[in-house]
Amino acid sequence: MNDRRHRWSTDVVRLAAEDQPDGVARTERACERCGVIKITVHPPEGFPWQEWRLPSGDKWPGAGRPLCLPVAEKVAA
Repeated sequence: MNDRRHRWSTDVVRLAAEDQPDGVARTERACERCGVIKITVHPPEGFPWQEWRLPSGDKWPGAGRPLCLPVAEKVAA
């Protein structure tokens, strides 16, 4: 059985609101298996939401979370 769950790094990158173009703070964590970046946007009022950046640098265009495809599986495929 293939495990498709992301394994998030314990290293968290904190991006201050004043350093962001939209003025909203973010935190980022990378999947240790596939390299996808989980970006949690922390608005000053309201609930946080998540965005995703693929290893290519592109933003994930889909709804929900991208599938975890470990690097070793990508090479073998």
